Amino acid sequence: MTPSLGDVALLGGAAASAWGVMSSATAAVRGVGLRHARAAVLLQPVMVGLAFFLLASAMLRSDFRFAYVAEHSERSLPVALKFAAVWAGQEGSLLLWAFVLSVVGALAAWSRRGIDRPGEAVTLGSFSVVNGFFAGLLFLAANPFLPGRFGAPLDGYGLNPMLQHWAMVLHPPMLFTGYACSIVPFAVAMGAIVGGRGSEGWSVEARRWALASWLFLTIGISLGAWWAYVELGWGGYWAWDPVENASLLPWLAGTALVHTIMVDSQRGGFRHWVAGLAVATFGLCVLATYMTRSGVVESIHAFAASSVGSAFLVLLAAVVLGGVTTLIAGRRSLRRGGGLERVVSRDGAVLVANVLLLSMTGVTLIGTIFPLISGLFMARAVGVGSAYYERVFGPLALGLLSIMALAPLLGYGSAGLGRGAIRLALGSACVVIAALAAGVHNVAVLACVAIASLTVLVGGASLLRVVRTSGTGLLETILANHRRIGGQVVHTGLVLVLVGVAGSSLYARKQSFTLEAGETAEFAGYSVKLERLGDLRGSNYSAVEAVVTLTDRRGGVVELRPQQRFYDKTESAAAEVDIRAGLGQDLYVGLLGWTAGGSSAAVQVLINPVVTWIWIGAAMMAGGGVLCLVPRVLPSVRAQEAAEPAVQGADLPVASGRAAFP
Repeated sequence: MTPSLGDVALLGGAAASAWGVMSSATAAVRGVGLRHARAAVLLQPVMVGLAFFLLASAMLRSDFRFAYVAEHSERSLPVALKFAAVWAGQEGSLLLWAFVLSVVGALAAWSRRGIDRPGEAVTLGSFSVVNGFFAGLLFLAANPFLPGRFGAPLDGYGLNPMLQHWAMVLHPPMLFTGYACSIVPFAVAMGAIVGGRGSEGWSVEARRWALASWLFLTIGISLGAWWAYVELGWGGYWAWDPVENASLLPWLAGTALVHTIMVDSQRGGFRHWVAGLAVATFGLCVLATYMTRSGVVESIHAFAASSVGSAFLVLLAAVVLGGVTTLIAGRRSLRRGGGLERVVSRDGAVLVANVLLLSMTGVTLIGTIFPLISGLFMARAVGVGSAYYERVFGPLALGLLSIMALAPLLGYGSAGLGRGAIRLALGSACVVIAALAAGVHNVAVLACVAIASLTVLVGGASLLRVVRTSGTGLLETILANHRRIGGQVVHTGLVLVLVGVAGSSLYARKQSFTLEAGETAEFAGYSVKLERLGDLRGSNYSAVEAVVTLTDRRGGVVELRPQQRFYDKTESAAAEVDIRAGLGQDLYVGLLGWTAGGSSAAVQVLINPVVTWIWIGAAMMAGGGVLCLVPRVLPSVRAQEAAEPAVQGADLPVASGRAAFP
């Protein structure tokens, strides 16, 4: 078989990675060759990017000579979905992973081009090793450029109906970018420790990449939750599915990493935490890939079992063993410097938060792999349900959010609580009393109200103080303190997510009806009426659509049009719900079935309170993360921060400018 240009590109990527590994090894041993190691890392995205471009081009041209294109696309597919089909399958998604990873490695290598310190060869070599793993795996075991089999349809087999949604255009690239960015803190930490620089300020070099990883993971997870809400038709957004959990694991560890870097940049002495969390975050990204591609867990999101999973298990073992060995060998240098002086401080709050985050990570990991564990000791594997996570994960999450609300009231070192803490706590108590007076008696909801109100009050007090003391215009104040403001925006967004999850989980209502055309049923203060059923035609599907009206007590009418779609390339139906979103509640209607003559239909109606707050909160978290990533642009800010003491005044309920990212 004659190799295609795509095969050549993958081989070129593997060769560039091999060159990078050898050059890095030479530089590490002899102290020369670092320039070649860096050049090899810069070449890798060129070769892997060529392979990605060739696959995308074949997909957009409907070039069904390639088996991968024929299996995941069709000529009538919209252009955006054709492009998304590039990562719809095992091979294409791995190619996307590899391409993003090589770009991140090249950007990191280019940004560090002036660095020629001991251990830098290890950092560059880490990029080349992982890039080489992906390039070799793609060529040998998951090649998307294999020719199509004889007898394949001329029009392709089509894209999985569940993936034909705009969220799937963005969700995998965001998630893979988050995974890819996590390699930089890992590589920087390994290089610093091996180079004997464990006690130096290398953690600041990893800050931006750790934050970028957290940001893209946040966006990716949020898009996945939104897709599940609008596409799967069950009315929920998070089912503790193994694949959902797989992406949550590195997000939890990455959150701890970002906050630990914040403390280390202020106090020093926490580099052992930073290094350990860097290893854990990247390792969990590899674990997430293994879980979704090995077949060891059952999920509608997972790929079928293949040899790819075993390869990722080998990579995971290498990352964990190599990382842990390096941490143990360099433990003395990592512990030099300051440390925790007082538990009741910003430092102590972050460390307590780290313990909670790692506990949540462990709880999620155990719940996810429990079927595998139980299968070793029982005749039949047993999994855990959502009740497990609600009872174990939930209290830990509330504890973490409580720490998040209180931390800005604390100073670094031994500063303790600020003088404004009591006033803000009383304000939060007043909000809780108001909720009680309004008839809210659920303990979990009241806890959420207390945490949310305290977080908002602290954030508001922080912002007001910044504006009042800046002595400049509002726009200049925002530009000069955008990282501080970004951190508060992230925390406020997380609180909105908390409120949305609590409200929709505890107060959602659902009921199914079988109605004749023109018939009405009563539900939760609404009159539900089936107006009619009709057929329609889309670009690559036909559908049955129900027109349902919901009339409230005031006479307001909302019309919703749920569908059951039949795609040309599949025989099974795909539900398309219709949603009328609002700040107070979502009206969510799905079509379950209908009679042959179209005279009656079964519909499901859900009323989901405050779900919209989840999406608003997620957008705020992403926006706050972007603010924290934006470089400082005002010279006066740099001068001001250089003059700031390491320990802030105990009466200031705000973060310092250098520590204001989330």
